Amino acid sequence: MHTRKLITKFAVTVSGILVSLDLFAQAKDPAYVEWERIAQPTAVPTTPGVMLALLGLAVLAYGTHHIWRQRNTSVRLLAIVAMTGGIMLAIQSAPHLIGVANATISQIILDESPKALDFGDNAIQNGQSFAVRVTALRGGTGKIDQGLADTPKCQVGMVLAPDEVCHAYVIALHDVNLQILAINDFQGNIATSSGSFGGTGRADFLAANIQAAQAGADNSIFVSAGDLIGASPLISALFHDEPTIEAMNLIGLDINAVGHHEFDEGPDELFRMQVGGSHPVDGDLDGDPFLGADFEFLAANVIVDDTGGTLFPAYTIREYMGLQVAFIGMTLEGTPAIVTPSGVAGLTFIDEVDTVNTLVPELQAIGIEAIVVLLHEGGFSDGGMSDCGSGLVGPIADITAALDGAVDLVIAGHTNDEFVCEIDGKWVTMADNRGRLFTDIDVTLDPLTRDMTVVAINNVANLQSGVTPDPVVTALIDKYDALSAPLANTVIGTITSDITRTPNAAGESALGDVIADAQLASTAPAGFGDEVVAFINPCGIRNDIVFATSGPEAAGEATFGEAVTVQPFGNSLVVMSLTGAQIDTLLEQQWVGQTSARILQVSNGFSYTWDAGMADGSKVDAASIKIGAVTVIAGNTYRVTVNSFLASGGDNFSVLVDGTDRLGGEIDLDALVTYFGLNSPLAPGPQDRITRIN
Repeated sequence: MHTRKLITKFAVTVSGILVSLDLFAQAKDPAYVEWERIAQPTAVPTTPGVMLALLGLAVLAYGTHHIWRQRNTSVRLLAIVAMTGGIMLAIQSAPHLIGVANATISQIILDESPKALDFGDNAIQNGQSFAVRVTALRGGTGKIDQGLADTPKCQVGMVLAPDEVCHAYVIALHDVNLQILAINDFQGNIATSSGSFGGTGRADFLAANIQAAQAGADNSIFVSAGDLIGASPLISALFHDEPTIEAMNLIGLDINAVGHHEFDEGPDELFRMQVGGSHPVDGDLDGDPFLGADFEFLAANVIVDDTGGTLFPAYTIREYMGLQVAFIGMTLEGTPAIVTPSGVAGLTFIDEVDTVNTLVPELQAIGIEAIVVLLHEGGFSDGGMSDCGSGLVGPIADITAALDGAVDLVIAGHTNDEFVCEIDGKWVTMADNRGRLFTDIDVTLDPLTRDMTVVAINNVANLQSGVTPDPVVTALIDKYDALSAPLANTVIGTITSDITRTPNAAGESALGDVIADAQLASTAPAGFGDEVVAFINPCGIRNDIVFATSGPEAAGEATFGEAVTVQPFGNSLVVMSLTGAQIDTLLEQQWVGQTSARILQVSNGFSYTWDAGMADGSKVDAASIKIGAVTVIAGNTYRVTVNSFLASGGDNFSVLVDGTDRLGGEIDLDALVTYFGLNSPLAPGPQDRITRIN
């Protein structure tokens, strides 16, 4: 009897110690229990596991036997404890019944918690999908470890021997929510307000509205689809767009895919936007060092000719609760045709579809299935602010359809439209321009497939009414407004009424007439070019000049700041000789090779007629082309003025590259300012130089 009591007490003591140690380990780190519950592979007997299980069963059997054999109440209680301990020991030993010498990891679902667990002799079965709750797969003792982040990261396809280690992170076994907020074509409009969409605009209101949209989101990222800078108002342009970069740093922009305007001042200046530093000519105009962007620039399809690599990274990968999302950033392949050649010298822009479809297998090889494309290329929809109307047309529609099916979402820019469309299972969005709208996209990430599902997309107005602007961003705007105000508020002349860039049916605008006349006046005098006609590309006219006051000036006064918003690029004027036949070709190129008609604005004294019913290449009646009421002769030579962008073949007006006897002129902005000073008050242009039939 004495021997039996000793054995019973010993069994109870041993089982109690083992169970207590196990429970203590669980209390230290709940992830241990979670691993046992979630990540058990198929059981395979191992020596330690079998021994522990047998011990537990023996204690259970011995305790059960003595419940019925002993009359002594205390001995029976000890036997019950032994039986309970045996049951718990057997259960807790279950994970230790697992073991495979080598295993290939087939799926890893990751997360952000920096805990680690030693799996003992355990490994993952070949081909098995599993969820790792803690950060280590390793042969060893079975205890919980910490600080294994310096070990190799667990990857799909990795083979682990019993003593090898890789680390992974905790997951939530449910879909992960992600909010993607997006803008496009902001173009330096940090201080620009608009009456559109109920009163919108300005970076300080954008900051407040972005913060409000992010409130309560589990995970959020803020991205831009290009033209963040370039063609900017004076408040940003005067300081080489440093104010816009600083504003976006404050707002919390995460990624910007380059657009064509990012190349207005060339790749070196664009690189400075990323890394910071003083301007090579003007230094630090605001008196403070420029630190560069806190966000990433992406340029997947912009190749540096000298190195063969991309100008900026092709993509960036972000993790949310361990699930990875790739963001690919690109500009349109046609960027060289709409940017001054010096701005893209030494760079090659490659096909958008080929770029993405080449990257997709690379991303999938590292386990990424959620893919977002930020593309500065556009199209048009006849729908409302957050729908697709009767459909999407234009380059972005064709590109989206041709992208690999693994792409989930395309955030577009360039054409300043607003839409939310679905094409072949891929969503594509755009949010107007100048910070008047932003896109709010809700998606979920599946922890098993790692893929993305779009739940909701809405374009949201960057409203000012009822919104308190972000005070830090307001202070930034006020700083640069004060620095630029003396120059911006300088009155350069007067106008009789609004002079707008809105075209008539023939494609001619009142402001286009005025600018073309200003360039003619600048280069017509003897010795300054002796030219007889000036042409201006419509996309070079960026804003209207309005009669109403926009600042301290009186109504009807035009300021230097307004002139800068109209012509912000700083192009120089170029006078060249063209034959009459080349002028005819130039006019036909308004349709040939264009995605949509680009009607050149023309100076006083030049006229022609075009027929909308004729095919591209045959729209212009050559006999109708006249200078001073005299028909242009195909074989004669004429002096013409264009800006430096057009002179180098910009906007696909390639015939201008063949112009001869070139002579440089003043900056287009200076020509406009001078023209205002000499001819005020200025009336809107007559819009009678171009005639359309049919």
